[in-house]
Amino acid sequence: MALLRYFKPIHNLPDPRQSLSTLIPFDVIREMNRTVEEENDCGQNSKKHCSPYQKFSVSERSQIGKYAIQHGATSASKYFSRKLKKPVTRSTAMV
Repeated sequence: MALLRYFKPIHNLPDPRQSLSTLIPFDVIREMNRTVEEENDCGQNSKKHCSPYQKFSVSERSQIGKYAIQHGATSASKYFSRKLKKPVTRSTAMV
């Protein structure tokens, strides 16, 4: 992230030994802090991956298009997703 060049991240997790410990037990605060840190670390290391593109033959695309003209793009998407056993998006059915 570009902003991290200029600003350092601030980790403001509650300290289990301060005033919050009178309301919530020490172990619970520590466990919650550990869980938050794990989630933050996981989010920084993971990359978003796009799903692979579905390739349809010319005949499949024409069948999808004809069905979409008669029944609508959403119906065509659902019908051909079941029939072909691979995801067919609405945008594929509209083209």
